[in-house]
Amino acid sequence: IRAAAERGVLLDIGHGSGGFAFDVLEAQLEAGLLPFTVSTDLHARSLHGPAFDLPTTMAKLLAAGMTLPEVVAAATTHPARALGLPGGSLTVGAPADFAIFEVREEPFPVSDAHRQVRISPLRLINRSTYVDGRPLPPKLSAPSPPWIPLTDAQHAALARRDHDIRALLTTPLVDVDGLADQFPRPKPRSS
Repeated sequence: IRAAAERGVLLDIGHGSGGFAFDVLEAQLEAGLLPFTVSTDLHARSLHGPAFDLPTTMAKLLAAGMTLPEVVAAATTHPARALGLPGGSLTVGAPADFAIFEVREEPFPVSDAHRQVRISPLRLINRSTYVDGRPLPPKLSAPSPPWIPLTDAQHAALARRDHDIRALLTTPLVDVDGLADQFPRPKPRSS
């Protein structure tokens, strides 16, 4: 692997549903071989665990010992460079595709595809995403197709999420104090 990296082969972490293991990444880092890029390899079998999403996958690299700047570069500028794309930086004339994250300094337990658990020192929470300069509205993933094997815990979590979202969407946003009289009636004339 070291000879390949010295020849210019770019090392990638593609999490997926079975390809990411903490002990392998930790050995790789110990050998001085940083992954150049990181991706979720998100698909129907990894979406509800173990990969979940890019911020969670990035937290897993933090838990293995990479620094936040290394992880952010592996998810942004490095993939753009590897693909010969202009993105990956906020410069004049570059595509305005970016995400804004809250960085919470709190222990965040994460697991790999083999149920090994580590603690990330940070949690990355997406607050907004822009594509071509326009805000991208948050959207839930489609339900898993019936042929995707999910655990009982995953089924229960999805049912809870569906229940909670329906409750949130059917609750009025504000009470009467939060409303304005949009069409005020004229005051009655006094006689």
